[in-house]
Amino acid sequence: MFKSIITDQLNMDFEKALIDIVNHGYKYIEIHSLWGKTIEELSNEEINTVLKLLRKYNLEVSCLSSTLFFMCPLYPNYEIKNFKSTFLVTQGNYEDHIEKLKRTCETAKKLNAKYVRLFPFRASEAKKVVGTDEDIKLITEKLMLPSRLAKEMDITLVLENCPYTHLPKGIMTKKVIDNINSPNLKLLWDIGNSFRAPIDKLPVDYRNVSLHEELETIFKCIGHVHLKDYIKENNKFSHITFSEGNIDFKDLFRELNLLEYSGSVSLEPEVDYNNVIKSMENLNKILNIHRKD
Repeated sequence: MFKSIITDQLNMDFEKALIDIVNHGYKYIEIHSLWGKTIEELSNEEINTVLKLLRKYNLEVSCLSSTLFFMCPLYPNYEIKNFKSTFLVTQGNYEDHIEKLKRTCETAKKLNAKYVRLFPFRASEAKKVVGTDEDIKLITEKLMLPSRLAKEMDITLVLENCPYTHLPKGIMTKKVIDNINSPNLKLLWDIGNSFRAPIDKLPVDYRNVSLHEELETIFKCIGHVHLKDYIKENNKFSHITFSEGNIDFKDLFRELNLLEYSGSVSLEPEVDYNNVIKSMENLNKILNIHRKD
């Protein structure tokens, strides 16, 4: 496995982020937002600038973390709440997201990025249970076209489990991957998102699945991994520096090694700058331990 980090965790100024990344021994980056825009919104000129900077700092792209289908209503007349302003997102209806997906896949080809991230549609806060059979069926139908487009463009899409969507856990997201059954659609397993899934909103079968049990079930579907950590106190989750919270990442990494996972583990710590730097250092230490093993 190899390490990566989402650039906007360090700085919205892309070049400043790259300097920090190189200084901490990282060779791969993931791009969500830069210069106040999401990756799917960049102009041709801005994409060319990204490419020049990647060459300047000798870096490669592990994934383009688009926000496609996050703020896209899954059901007709479905009310979804705007997300926090610090996390830039693409708006629009299904057709808008499809057009932006085509654009993002073209960008991925230019930047030699293997993966493009998608989301399983933001859930309404009024929805009492997410990840129902009906949800999974409709998400499957909606992502058939993106999967075909990805195949035509020789890009692999990765569908991220997210607590704000209809599929908070990786084991739930796997259902859609299995249904579509395409080599161009894999799972983006966000370990922290699975850990903090809203248990009371999940179907009973998914509520008590541990991270280790989940990994054993989903491993063959995983294309990309996100890393963030949490402290849970009084049933509330708070972000904390990677590997310093409640998630046993050392044990999970041991298991990923045993399973011979060869993809990226990409930091998205969601903490302040100094603790992002510390998160990078902590990931270096964990990976060094496993290389010695």
